[in-house]
Amino acid sequence: MTSSLNSCPTELWEQILSTLWHSPLSFAERKQFILASTLVCKRWSAVYDLVAARDVYIVSPTPCDEFRQRVRAEATASTRAAIARIGAAPTHQGQSFVQRLLQRIWPHRSAAESTQAPTNNFRCRSITISLTNCPSTGRLSLGSCLDELLETLDVFSETLPNLRRLNIEYTDASPDDLFTRRTFAGLPPQLTHLHIRFTETASSAPAAENTEHPARDPPRPKWYSETPVIVSIFGVNENVVKRMSEAVPCGSVIAAKD
Repeated sequence: MTSSLNSCPTELWEQILSTLWHSPLSFAERKQFILASTLVCKRWSAVYDLVAARDVYIVSPTPCDEFRQRVRAEATASTRAAIARIGAAPTHQGQSFVQRLLQRIWPHRSAAESTQAPTNNFRCRSITISLTNCPSTGRLSLGSCLDELLETLDVFSETLPNLRRLNIEYTDASPDDLFTRRTFAGLPPQLTHLHIRFTETASSAPAAENTEHPARDPPRPKWYSETPVIVSIFGVNENVVKRMSEAVPCGSVIAAKD
């Protein structure tokens, strides 16, 4: 089977992996996909690394921490004018979960992996983070991760020169979070698209204030950004769009539909 895979063009592998990677996978499904990608062959895992670094998905605290460590690792190295040395002792700082797994399977890759953080940061063009409201606590599942991510993008924006899109997916959540989360003020200047989606599960009560009764005004923004970003918001009423326009006066806010 491995020989058959190796005969396929790399472009085909990349297309297959990209399609799977952008599929609406659950946390368990995405975790299984990541683990399985380390067991096919070296070439498959290399293409996977390319796809995963280009479009980052954050569905739990672990990938968020790994991404932030990778970004900070390059920034720290640049500040200290450090030069990456081929054959240097490998370090876990800045390495992804998949890369550490691969070291156990193919130890000879370890030296090369130590130089991958800058390359992966350069490849990164989009980040997607998913947040779900927890009824028992009234808090968003990855609310603190979103704050940490936005702070990292603000402080280390130069480390991600090709980042153009930030996708935020809210489930069973109020759009008020958009206006009370002050870390949105640090949107990086290279960002061109902010894609925000609000969805509800069948078990949740309809959020009437979101879509069906536009009379309710969301709170005034506690932040504003001068980044000229295009904001597309799904699943909200016109008052939310107007409020968002106040928060990003230099950008363009669109009430998007599927």
